[in-house]
Amino acid sequence: MLTVDRLLDIAAQAENDYRYGAGYVRVRGYDIMNQAFLAARYLEQNGEGEVELVGPFGGDREIGRGDRVLIKKGSAIQTTKKNGNRIAGRTYPVTLRAVDNGSIYENYGQIYCQNRRAVWTSDGYWCSTDISNVVKAD
Repeated sequence: MLTVDRLLDIAAQAENDYRYGAGYVRVRGYDIMNQAFLAARYLEQNGEGEVELVGPFGGDREIGRGDRVLIKKGSAIQTTKKNGNRIAGRTYPVTLRAVDNGSIYENYGQIYCQNRRAVWTSDGYWCSTDISNVVKAD
């Protein structure tokens, strides 16, 4: 579970990479540091104590491309089909095509958060849902 304190710890570790790393490690440290600070501010602003995931942080990192997963019943699904978004009426298996990392950014003082997303295809159309709506199939 992620808390403000845990996110600040992640930011401090990433700041160490930024200050003392070289090349890619330094750049990645800078990005993670800024994202962790924003995620901590986001949790504080929304009054959330503990969350499973926020932006690119948290969630099951074992799920990836090509994995067989179950989409939970009641999940909000975004799709490129003409009829648009829908709610899953049942739990059903899919094979993932990608897992988007998620993002968090600030624009004119407003913090926008997009959690990690599972992406798959269905009948030739792209579909996606929040990674918290996905469990790995056995």
